[in-house]
Amino acid sequence: MLQIKNLHRFVALGAMVGSVVGCSDLLTVSDPSRFTDEDLDKALPAVATGVEGDLHAVIDSRINDVEILSDVMMHSGTWAGWDDIDHGRIDYNNDGRNDGGSGLLRTRFAAQDAQARFDRLEAEGETISSSLRAQVTVSEGWADLLLGMWYCEGPAGAGTAAITDMQLYAQARDKLTAALTHTGGTDFEWWARAGIARMELYLGNFAAADAAAGAVLAGAPAGWSKDALYQTSVLSNSIVTLSTFGFNHASAIREKWWGLVDDTELKMNDPLSQSLLGLDEPDPRVEIRHEDGVLGVDGTTDFHSQWKYKLEGSDIPFTHLDEMRLIQAEVAWAAADYTTARTILNGLRTTAGLTPIPDAMADDNAEVLTLLMNERFAELFMEGHRMEDIRRHGLVPGLIADGSFAGTEATRPVKFPISVAEARDNPEMEDDASVRCLPTAS
Repeated sequence: MLQIKNLHRFVALGAMVGSVVGCSDLLTVSDPSRFTDEDLDKALPAVATGVEGDLHAVIDSRINDVEILSDVMMHSGTWAGWDDIDHGRIDYNNDGRNDGGSGLLRTRFAAQDAQARFDRLEAEGETISSSLRAQVTVSEGWADLLLGMWYCEGPAGAGTAAITDMQLYAQARDKLTAALTHTGGTDFEWWARAGIARMELYLGNFAAADAAAGAVLAGAPAGWSKDALYQTSVLSNSIVTLSTFGFNHASAIREKWWGLVDDTELKMNDPLSQSLLGLDEPDPRVEIRHEDGVLGVDGTTDFHSQWKYKLEGSDIPFTHLDEMRLIQAEVAWAAADYTTARTILNGLRTTAGLTPIPDAMADDNAEVLTLLMNERFAELFMEGHRMEDIRRHGLVPGLIADGSFAGTEATRPVKFPISVAEARDNPEMEDDASVRCLPTAS
């Protein structure tokens, strides 16, 4: 897929500010180790880029966690934190990966601080470009979106009481809708509209989801993708460094998929081609590397590596045009328009070089849902969608049952609890496990 990049390579604010210190017309400081409000007032592009960079910085580690919670990945190392996630042993007091939620909250608070800075400077007579406001506002909306996808609750704002994941979705949608007043046909517009399409789908507002997805498909450039960007000099993709062949082997593709992996092609054979058509068709969207004798860090797991991201600088999609097509297919499925849904989904299969599923094999609600989930797995592989997809369709007990969860998958957690630190330090939230959420499959 063609990657449409922004002009900036996104990094944390400190690194970005450091890179512009040498430009005297942008920023001059007397003490380069300390940046004041006045310094940052003179470096607004760096402030906005720092907000988005905060969001990029948390995506890789949290995707690994949520894919281990789902049926995509498994723990193959020695770290108890990932072993707990792998086996659904998660509770509010011992979630070793709730730093991801804290990172998303940092993005939100950084965005709000940047907006306050913009408002103050504008009141003082400065002109703030729409592109800067768009970058910050869309980043904040996407932070809420991802909080809702991966967490069961979160504070509505700084120092406020918790709201549910569905309320986080609605809050994200409202922020992204508001951001459209600033985006003006830029990359940020498509990023905002794509987030709105996802949120409306999750909230069950199918007509609105279809309209937002259609706007992206009609307006964004061919091959458009909005990615979290990684530079090895500043920020490495931790999916690669922790879970990839040639690096650390601490998590791997879950065992239920091993029989479909084509070791020669370094891809997984499409499950529906095999089960419905009797064909072994390697799917280029699901790259997996396996070599006999290569084990996980635990010294026992036959290591099957995700191979979508191969280098420390590999970028990770937030969203892209194919997700919009999947949203339109799901809207059609929900309306029992199986012909439209099947046409869209088979179009994605054809683009990937796979054989379309015949009409007779996908002509009712259950069969088209199976096709939809198959295509969402492939198109969104290792992008952090899978657990929310199978949760919202009630598929967790049937899909996460590979032997290691026998008898427990019906009570398996489906989202992560909010950070203990947030509840401890936020005066409006109670640090008490009995009132914090931890939803499970049913």
